[in-house]
Amino acid sequence: MYNSMKSRGGFDSFSLKIKSTGKLAALLFVNTMERWKNIKEGIYSRGYRGYMPYISKEFHFSMPRFMFVMMYDLILITLAFYFK
Repeated sequence: MYNSMKSRGGFDSFSLKIKSTGKLAALLFVNTMERWKNIKEGIYSRGYRGYMPYISKEFHFSMPRFMFVMMYDLILITLAFYFK
């Protein structure tokens, strides 16, 4: 949208920049609301009732697992810098 407005001269002067930015923000907002309407209709048609009962799984923090992930990340970062 920005490129099409710019190619039509929408950002040439300061006042046109203000107007075009406002129009762009309004278009993005309207498109977002229309997209949300379509998404909402889709999830309601699939039986969504406002909650997801399978999300209530408990999480247990494991320090050994955390340290393993940190070491793995450190190795990957080191290799990325080494082979750069």
